[in-house]
Amino acid sequence: MTDETTKNTLKAAIASMNSPSSSKSLFDVTIICTTDDHQAEYWINRLSSGICQPTATKTELVFPIVLAVSEDWAPGGAGNGLGTLYAYEKACRLAKSKHGIDMEQMMSEGKISAALYHTAGK
Repeated sequence: MTDETTKNTLKAAIASMNSPSSSKSLFDVTIICTTDDHQAEYWINRLSSGICQPTATKTELVFPIVLAVSEDWAPGGAGNGLGTLYAYEKACRLAKSKHGIDMEQMMSEGKISAALYHTAGK
């Protein structure tokens, strides 16, 4: 590749990553497990107003959505394995209370996709 081709390819990739209209490459639900509620709020706001921003203007729930939860298992945390499972359970409850969806049911039926990023811990 030439320098100009590389530069154009990188610009196109960055534009694609930052464009809400390219959501076909996103998960329907992005779950972030954080250390505390402050970080959870940050990630919900940051991702929901950026790359995970819904593009449709319907009155019904529109994917993608961001669910961020804090790991409040115990003072020392639950560790990566248990902490991740716990975060998934908390995210399912949050999806139901905040968005009125049964994420676990939709996942088991293959109707939606989800990714979980575990950022909690020291």
